[in-house]
Amino acid sequence: MSSPNHTKVTEFILLGLTDDRVLKKILFGVFLVIYLITLAGNLCMIVLIKTNSHLQTPMYFFLSHLSFVDICYSSNVTPNMLSNFLSDQKTISYAGCFSQCLLFIALVITEFYIFASMALDRYVAICSPLHYSTRMSEDICMSLVTVCYGFGFLNGLSQTLLTFHLSFCGTLEINHFYCADPPLLMLACSDTYVKKMAMFVVAGFTFSSSLFIILLSYFFIVAAILRIHSAEGRHKAFSTCGSHLTTVTLFYGTLFCMYLRPPSEKSVEESKIIAVFYTFLSPMLNPMIYSLRNTHVIHAMKQMIKGNLFFNNAVQASVKLKITKYPPLIRLSCSDTSVKETSMFVVAGFNLSNSLLIILISYIFILIAVLRMHSAEGRHKAFSTCGSHLVAVTVFYGTLFCMYVRPPMDKSVEQSKIIAVFYTFVSPMLNPIIYSLRNKDKLLAIKNPGQESLDYKINCKISAGPVGAEQRSRKSQMIRYMKEVQGRNRTEVVEFILLGLSDNSDLQGILFVLFLLIYIATMVGNLGMIMLIKLEPCLHTPMYRFLSSLSFVDACYSSSVTPKMLANLVAEDKAISFNGCAAQFYFFGSFLGTECFLLAMMAYDRYAAIWNPLLYPVLMSERICFLLVATSFLAGFGNAAIHTGMTFRLSFCGSNRINHFYCDTPPLLKLSCSDTHINGLVIMAFSSFIVIGCVTIVLISYLCILVAILRMPSLEGRHKAFSTCASHLTAVTIFFGTILFMYLRPTSSYSMEQDKIVSVFYTVVIPMLNPLIYSLKNKDVKGALKKVLQKHRQ
Repeated sequence: MSSPNHTKVTEFILLGLTDDRVLKKILFGVFLVIYLITLAGNLCMIVLIKTNSHLQTPMYFFLSHLSFVDICYSSNVTPNMLSNFLSDQKTISYAGCFSQCLLFIALVITEFYIFASMALDRYVAICSPLHYSTRMSEDICMSLVTVCYGFGFLNGLSQTLLTFHLSFCGTLEINHFYCADPPLLMLACSDTYVKKMAMFVVAGFTFSSSLFIILLSYFFIVAAILRIHSAEGRHKAFSTCGSHLTTVTLFYGTLFCMYLRPPSEKSVEESKIIAVFYTFLSPMLNPMIYSLRNTHVIHAMKQMIKGNLFFNNAVQASVKLKITKYPPLIRLSCSDTSVKETSMFVVAGFNLSNSLLIILISYIFILIAVLRMHSAEGRHKAFSTCGSHLVAVTVFYGTLFCMYVRPPMDKSVEQSKIIAVFYTFVSPMLNPIIYSLRNKDKLLAIKNPGQESLDYKINCKISAGPVGAEQRSRKSQMIRYMKEVQGRNRTEVVEFILLGLSDNSDLQGILFVLFLLIYIATMVGNLGMIMLIKLEPCLHTPMYRFLSSLSFVDACYSSSVTPKMLANLVAEDKAISFNGCAAQFYFFGSFLGTECFLLAMMAYDRYAAIWNPLLYPVLMSERICFLLVATSFLAGFGNAAIHTGMTFRLSFCGSNRINHFYCDTPPLLKLSCSDTHINGLVIMAFSSFIVIGCVTIVLISYLCILVAILRMPSLEGRHKAFSTCASHLTAVTIFFGTILFMYLRPTSSYSMEQDKIVSVFYTVVIPMLNPLIYSLKNKDVKGALKKVLQKHRQ
């Protein structure tokens, strides 16, 4: 009998954000206000750009289209969601769901490429100001926008057709507040493999290509700005990019949080909360970001409302002060401050945006957890534990935003001094007051230090029911238990059992021989490479200094895993002590992180050698090479120390059987009986930063190398330059390709068995391949090896 056709489905039911009636009314009010602000802000931006002649430039042309897209994709979702908050009937027709899905995908992809086009516009404006009017003419701008819309809607149509081509013959309840691909795929009763792969490919291509255009544009922008001689010119150039950088960070940061979380941390509820951010908050924030620090927009707005006395007085009252452009110490300097200004801008921006992003992500997950609680009392109690921190964060970041995100024309030294007084004196005074006035634990600790605090906690936990003999008995039992737990360390688990790759005894014997041969080849190859580089003077160059460090790292991180794995393949007892597991975890993570950074440094070395061959000995002196290698090791070991500390502080009170052949993060987190949300967030943040940072350095270095090679007139010169990069490119492709395959697969295809096979590759195979890659096609290494062998024979 044929399966029912999906066209029999006439409607779907959207479950929304919550079932709580009181919360629904609150959310209705919140999202209605956000939607009205979004419409007002973006429509105002479009009208302002269309009516003001000073804003008839390519930059504002793209901004008007960004505002239009924000209005459209917010309006595509919000009205239906608002009506569902007030209605008991939460249905959406099949055609309505199709339209919503199509428009949402199309508009989001369009926004990706509009951001990329805006980055390209800033690149042309700063790097080629004399040719800006011709290279970003009206026709070219219109063509770029048309391509953005065309590509977005073609992709949206293809993805939507693939989704609605499926059969929906089960439940019709979509666990989301709009028709999104993932919850729709969960309802399908036909094979979704083709759709998932198409979604993965299109999303990956769109995300990576648009981000690559943005990163590349800003790389050239930074290079151009650093060549500007005047501090005022550099400041002006940076200021034209500030708003775009902020919006891009918010948009892509949310998407990173959405799609690059550890698989174990993903859930529909979390996805809904994060979707709220880029569906509602991002479209609302964009016009604010582009108007708060943009003198042209502020001036145009003042002109537009000049006839209205009320608005005119309000604007004049809010914009009266002047600014000195730089902090006082920099203004006193009579030397070039460009490096300092740039580093200050980068470090301050990185610290502020990253810390604020961690806080926002943490509170998103807190909100998810609170919304899952059934009792109103539980939700209130959970919220109350965050109240003090939220107030302190608001005070601190609010002051900093007031300090640094004011419109440039509104700044003055006197204002800055007054605000600095606030976060230098007032904020430190307020923090202990904020944390003590509403904190019952602290108040009780002040009144009754010691044991009474523990009794108070127990009273709080069991005071919900009527107090009787049974309750008193439970209280005394709980007090005894908590005292025992306080005296006991989490190292109650004294060892773990590594399950390994296979339980088959015959296969274990084969694997033992295979991995033993690979390990011997790894050690011989890498140690041989180190000795060869040390012995041969012709290999005492930066490239081979990095290669010897890479060989050392490969030997070490292979040795942190392989010997124990070999022992477990032939032994009945597959236990590893708690401290041994922590040590293996730390050293493996350290050397793996160090290898990421070393490969990036080696790409930079090749860039310096090919781009500036005459200055190469100066740019890559022995001291600089040593500093780069030391930085790689410090970054790798520091990162691993954070992960190890956070992982082994957890409680392991259940099973101690690790479903892996070494102590790795995912299987260890599965064994923990503590909350691992923070670990997941830290892993996501640090791993994403390291991998994306290193890959970006490699890509930018090779792009510059490619440009330099294409400029060479002789074919032989180009071939020689390419040949010096071939080994490194092969090693980088294998290493990062394996890591990307490991962590960027579709969630549905994750399995621990797959992870173990992939782990074998980068744990055992890659360290063996690297010395082979660098010796087989490298004339210098082969020549040095022949010399050493000839000397040995003589």
